[in-house]
Amino acid sequence: MALAVEQIRNIKENHVPVPSVELVPAEYTETLLAYWSEWANTPDIRQWMTANLPQSREEVKQWLYNATHDENRYYFTILADGKTVGLISLRRDQKPATGGEIGIAIGDPAYRSQGVGTKALERILHVASNIGMETVRAHIKPDNDKSLRLFSGQGFEHTGDVTLDGESFMKFEKILRQQKTNPN
Repeated sequence: MALAVEQIRNIKENHVPVPSVELVPAEYTETLLAYWSEWANTPDIRQWMTANLPQSREEVKQWLYNATHDENRYYFTILADGKTVGLISLRRDQKPATGGEIGIAIGDPAYRSQGVGTKALERILHVASNIGMETVRAHIKPDNDKSLRLFSGQGFEHTGDVTLDGESFMKFEKILRQQKTNPN
């Protein structure tokens, strides 16, 4: 935690610019497969994922193909200063279709704690709102301090705890717009 405070202090004192961040819709390519295969097996990223996410290149290949061809999933490559540095996803719930779940990974260590995750999350929240989602959530492991700060900083609230694939996660939710009520 002290390191994060120190980094923030250095950014404020030295006026280090936050990299420009854009989200590009993920398309199934060998290049993207290579990034995602690497990140899915990087221990400091993998430790925060659910155990059932794919690891082998073939599993990641099938998962990436399915993710980029499913109308209920929105996957984006995160570009920082034009460089591929991570991924962010938004998965629409089946029922109700007004909710969704967000996942994010900054794969390039040089771009962690640089404001990239914050900018990417802001942009995916905009996407969620534009496609009619009323609520979004994230499942975060209790000791993932960076993700806890990231989502809390964007107005997500801890609404409970869940077990996924035998692991404990905290459920964070954000209301994007109030559900319409039927006056009858």
